[in-house]
Amino acid sequence: MSGHSFHADTASPGEVATTLEDMRRCATVDQLIERCARLHTTRTAVIDRDRSYDFGQLNAMINSLGTTLTGLGIEQGERVAFLVEHSVETLIAFMAIQRAGYVMVPLNSRLTTREVEYQVGHARAV
Repeated sequence: MSGHSFHADTASPGEVATTLEDMRRCATVDQLIERCARLHTTRTAVIDRDRSYDFGQLNAMINSLGTTLTGLGIEQGERVAFLVEHSVETLIAFMAIQRAGYVMVPLNSRLTTREVEYQVGHARAV
């Protein structure tokens, strides 16, 4: 199934078993993404509207954003706020923030500027 999205109802028993075994070996979603990036690099990881990304691409984008955040001088354990929308970018941000050792503070993208300022201040987030 390399290069295609995984659907348990149409996958072969071997593909289901491999995917379940991958999940059992990983304690976190981040570990699962890293493992799948190594073992199933070209298998589709996520589909977002008309865009799709394989595990290799997804892992590379997570690493890239994590490196960028680290380069901003944010210290491990600090809270990082970001506006959440329903997109692959939100997944990437969520995983990159965790992987870099930060605490995620998701904010609803429909909040007003004043509400965002309050929540970021209340959470003591950057």
